[in-house]
Amino acid sequence: MILPAQILEVYAAASLREALTVVARSFEAAYPGTKVRLTFAGSQTLAAQIGQGAPADVFASADLRNLGRVAYDPKTRRIFATNRLVVIGVKSFRDLAKARRIVLAAPAVPAGAYARLALAEGGKRYGATWLAAVDARVVSQETDVRAALAKVRLGEADAGIVYASDAPGVLLPGMFQPRIEYPVAVLKDARDPALARRFVDLLLSKKGRAALVARGFRSP
Repeated sequence: MILPAQILEVYAAASLREALTVVARSFEAAYPGTKVRLTFAGSQTLAAQIGQGAPADVFASADLRNLGRVAYDPKTRRIFATNRLVVIGVKSFRDLAKARRIVLAAPAVPAGAYARLALAEGGKRYGATWLAAVDARVVSQETDVRAALAKVRLGEADAGIVYASDAPGVLLPGMFQPRIEYPVAVLKDARDPALARRFVDLLLSKKGRAALVARGFRSP
């Protein structure tokens, strides 16, 4: 008799797709009979879905703000990765003002909020005219960072700001880099909190961190 698989629902920021897919397969190998079902989207979208009753067990967000919008077990909250911003399609952060069409993630999306923090700092260094030129060239604001990346790759935009874990690009100078932290937690309504905690433990383990670092993230 084949027993039905036990499902663990993991909701995760779009930028985590490749790394968490590797972690999920490792988890399934370690716990036969368990299936990790991954749902990826912008953290703000996932938080809204969880708030509306989506059956998530674990939430890995690209920022603390969106994790704070859901009910989770505070004892399980951990920062498991950090990230950095890069510009794509231009030779430097300053050269964004020369691009014809710029795409960013929307302000409600963590990547979009981080990008705007960087741009605000850029405006202080390069001047209000530079910032106004960049703002005037933003032609699209996407629902997650991967959608912003896709616009550039498809030629629908010339430049953008994404995570270093998303694509090769030019790292923003340190003075413009916001602090980007990825928190994870077991949700209050998790169907099997013990199993969910084991997934978080794997994410924090040497194997989990290796999967993240291999895809451009950094350890906290």
